[in-house]
Amino acid sequence: MRKIATVVMLALAIGLVSTGSRQAQCADQPATGQQSVKILKEVPKTDVGMKTNCAVCKMAMTVKSSTPAVEYAGKRYYFCDPSEVQAFTENPSKYAH
Repeated sequence: MRKIATVVMLALAIGLVSTGSRQAQCADQPATGQQSVKILKEVPKTDVGMKTNCAVCKMAMTVKSSTPAVEYAGKRYYFCDPSEVQAFTENPSKYAH
């Protein structure tokens, strides 16, 4: 009986180590069901001149070719300041609408 318990404990320990290393390998990927945020390197020309609000602070703004932007859940979001991109990427569901 003691041997069986030892074997079971060993199997569980190996399984936990294996699961832990798998999670570490995938830490940079979004969890299942979550959308990823894609930072745009340039604003599409069709959006330049568009009136919108900053996705984080809601300030009214006009999109320029240098405006910070991301795509999330199939929609583009624009920001009045590059620092607000970080706030959005850390918690996009808080700001996405």
